Amino acid sequence: MLISYPTMVSEWGESEENWSGNNTYTYVKLADHTNYEQFTNSLANFSQRLVAEKKIENEEVIEQIITDIHLHSQKTFEPENNSEAMANPVDSLKES
Repeated sequence: MLISYPTMVSEWGESEENWSGNNTYTYVKLADHTNYEQFTNSLANFSQRLVAEKKIENEEVIEQIITDIHLHSQKTFEPENNSEAMANPVDSLKES
């Protein structure tokens, strides 16, 4: 299910100040002209600021390209176990 955070606040009473849970994910679509390296650096700076302000502890804000999530991600607290990315067995049987 994909819903907006404002919907979680208005419909389910989620607190806008509670970012310490691990049961929600945030997806961001970057504009085509966005410099990915600058974006990841800004997230690292944001994460450091949250630690300095004691808003998070032993955690960090990171990015992960969405195409890497389904078959390649093995992070803690994922909604379900992912498959392992592997070659199609039929392709490996084809003659060279």
